[in-house]
Amino acid sequence: MLVLALNDEMWAAYDVQQARLYKVWKGGISFNGPMYDNRHQIQPSTQEAAYMVNTARQSLWRLNSNGTERSVQAEFLGYKLKNNQVTIRWEIPIDDENIIVEETPEFVLDESGRPGLERAYDISNVPAGTEVFLQSNFSSLSNKKQFRTDGDFNPHYS
Repeated sequence: MLVLALNDEMWAAYDVQQARLYKVWKGGISFNGPMYDNRHQIQPSTQEAAYMVNTARQSLWRLNSNGTERSVQAEFLGYKLKNNQVTIRWEIPIDDENIIVEETPEFVLDESGRPGLERAYDISNVPAGTEVFLQSNFSSLSNKKQFRTDGDFNPHYS
């Protein structure tokens, strides 16, 4: 897990093995367990309520190459800090190329002062005829109407 303190109001945890945002919550982390307080059979845990929890077990990354859509597994390349902002780097292997995805999560407030998470993406090295998609799990959002994007949003319901 990669845990980010985006603001006092918002923390985010990324599952780097599955290349996905796992959880967004208010508060911090209770550092429990043998490394922190010699207590056994306990792990660090999040404080306060979660804004979002992603329960998906499969890869959320997809490619559409010349009309053929398929699931792909992105790989964690690390992260960089610049101007007090974190950018997470992912790599999607495709044929002889590697698509590079840089994701910059940021805490924001909407017009009403409600906290939100902005996720900006910079995607490079995408072969001609290929589109990159990231599926999202909205099952834990309290109000789906508060979701906004400046990209394409095509909800699929099962």
